[in-house]
Amino acid sequence: MKITIKDNTFDLIYSIRTNIMYENVIGKSLDYSKLSNVSEATQLFYCNILASMQANKLPLEFGWDEFIEWLDANGGYVFLNDYALWLAKQLEIQAHLIGKQPEKKESSEKKKVKKTQK
Repeated sequence: MKITIKDNTFDLIYSIRTNIMYENVIGKSLDYSKLSNVSEATQLFYCNILASMQANKLPLEFGWDEFIEWLDANGGYVFLNDYALWLAKQLEIQAHLIGKQPEKKESSEKKKVKKTQK
């Protein structure tokens, strides 16, 4: 998802940096079950923008009030909905990648313990 802020166009990136930024700015851990709430989704979007600006080495001079004005000027709910759809896709990709981790083989120690317990 491309974002343009203050004549800077960059790709939004969802990574652990976003969650860290959220915890630092909002002061609490992200609760994914509350993302249907407009306030929570908007706060995450803001933190995701800040995290992406940081990752792209752009100046982080983009306050909350300025963000809300920017959001209103760029379609408000429509843009927030686009973000929600983009975020859902990012989370789906990450979940798919996590699910593809190779299975750990049991060590011979664990196999021995299981055999002796039978």
